[in-house]
Amino acid sequence: MRMGLDRAAFHAIDLRTHFGMLLDRSVSVRDFRQWFVNSQWNIELEGDDDTVDLMSLIELRLAELTSGYISEDCLIETLQADLARRAGSSTMHTASFDFTSDSAGVTVWSVRDLFPLQVDRRLVVEFATAPAH
Repeated sequence: MRMGLDRAAFHAIDLRTHFGMLLDRSVSVRDFRQWFVNSQWNIELEGDDDTVDLMSLIELRLAELTSGYISEDCLIETLQADLARRAGSSTMHTASFDFTSDSAGVTVWSVRDLFPLQVDRRLVVEFATAPAH
């Protein structure tokens, strides 16, 4: 079990936060691409396998956009479809303990459900689930 926000967890949350903002169109494709290009190297070096896989998928789709194969609207639709295909295959979970409100609670998400998750005053604990016997 990991407690705190290590570099891999930071990159996972940061990528998913920005990716979620792109998907709900609260950030432009241009602004997302600028953030993405500046973040790729660190994600590649310090990210976990799932985050690097997601980064590679986004990089592929952005290349299709840049090459003129797809439009910005098609980019968003394609990424949403990619996300839906990926959603059922995760075995990692994240539990978030929110100590900033009067009613402290625990929320558990599948890693791929973290769209978007803001980085703020939360303690993030990651764990792998084992099959029940």
